Amino acid sequence: MDTWMTLMQQALWVHVQVAAHNNPDDCWVSFLGGVYDLSPLLKESHGRLAEPMFAAAGTDISHWFDAASGDIRTYVHPETQLRVPYCPQGEFVHVSPMWPITGIDCGGRPPWWQDTTYQVGALSAATRLVRIRNVLTGQEDILEVPGEETVAEVQQRYLAVNSHAASYTWKALARRSSGGAGAPLDFVELDLNKSLEANGIPDTRAAYEAAGLPGDDAVPVLHVYWNDDLTSA
Repeated sequence: MDTWMTLMQQALWVHVQVAAHNNPDDCWVSFLGGVYDLSPLLKESHGRLAEPMFAAAGTDISHWFDAASGDIRTYVHPETQLRVPYCPQGEFVHVSPMWPITGIDCGGRPPWWQDTTYQVGALSAATRLVRIRNVLTGQEDILEVPGEETVAEVQQRYLAVNSHAASYTWKALARRSSGGAGAPLDFVELDLNKSLEANGIPDTRAAYEAAGLPGDDAVPVLHVYWNDDLTSA
């Protein structure tokens, strides 16, 4: 399967993936926990209204919106005393103007921030780093992954680095589930259907940094062992 198509099927995205789509022809943004591809919208002619969106490509724009309503933030204009959109970055596509006019034409569709056809997934609420070590070659790769994902889903992300990702057994130092934080570490095969946390590999970077230690020292190493099952690329 094409690696990009595999990634597009993922439900969760991390900030670094969104940040890669940062130009007018490939414009993604995240807001209020969702990830949106606005490229089709911005290929239409929107003039100056598209400029704030081009400038925001690849970033999180949650501050443009009211978290409770999911709509554009508003304020009471000091001159008109009307409640109008709050757009310090400049008015953008589909936003109502600050001054009364006959209306905004969205082509019979909802404004883009309420149009789920642009949504490509959700933004991970708990990203973490993992170091994947190929035992056969000695190569190590660091990936940023959603903490919510299973090891099988992390394996799908590893396809971008190694097209035979499914042909490996995944192992790591993990704590026994019954022993809690004080349990000894065992080198075990990971359950692909569980998250890293559920496999006994919590994200301890914050604890390291709080103790004055480098957070990078807490990045777990996932060892992958080649199974030689001739999986096709």
